[in-house]
Amino acid sequence: MQKGFVPLVFILIISVLSVGIVGGVWYYKSLTNIDLTHPPEVKRQNNDSVVVNETDNWKVYKSQEYNFEIKYPPTVNIKEEEIVDPGQIYNKSHVYFEIDGGRLEIYGVCGRGIQPIKNKEITIADQKTIKFYETEDKGAIKAINRPNSDESICFGFTLPSNPKKTEEVDKLFDQMLSTFKFLEGKTVSWEEAVRILNSGQVTGTFQTHALDVILYLKDGSETKTKEPRIDEIHREIEKCSVCKKGEFMISTE
Repeated sequence: MQKGFVPLVFILIISVLSVGIVGGVWYYKSLTNIDLTHPPEVKRQNNDSVVVNETDNWKVYKSQEYNFEIKYPPTVNIKEEEIVDPGQIYNKSHVYFEIDGGRLEIYGVCGRGIQPIKNKEITIADQKTIKFYETEDKGAIKAINRPNSDESICFGFTLPSNPKKTEEVDKLFDQMLSTFKFLEGKTVSWEEAVRILNSGQVTGTFQTHALDVILYLKDGSETKTKEPRIDEIHREIEKCSVCKKGEFMISTE
């Protein structure tokens, strides 16, 4: 073996070891030298339970007569009935939501007062009202008013006679009532508004400077339109044979 060969091999071995040591030190520092002022983003597994609103997947009932909607679970049965009240000029519809022997009733003619054994405050359509229990399984809810109207919506309820179901159904009805809301009045053409005015279903009107007109209907709902020129609604009211003078509310902005 040549004399110069051994030192050359020795030098190569030392070089490889040096590179390995330097690389190892750099790698170690890259793992341990963490900037605490800018910590790395850590993706965490969120173990918190997701709160799901049960009513999101419920069905929606809409009343064209009273212009409201309310949600109800698919297991609830719905019945509609026309009630003839001798003390009322117009008949009123009742809608019943029935489940497990319980019934939630919504209607437009409020009945007699009751002597409650207990009551509690609830909120329906952003209005605070009182839920009265005439007995443990029967009662009514103080009527709520449609915004900008004297018309009221009334509620009654009957709970299952089975004590195991009474509280459960009572809570379900409260959930349903929490979804109750009035619908905004529909918008129609001026020609359609004049036809509605002459149908005898309008109790009053409201006119703005921007030619917007609101018709207030006897069922508590509202219909919106735009008149072709200012005070045209007043001229149509003068020509209206079924608009009872003195009983017809006319408002202007």
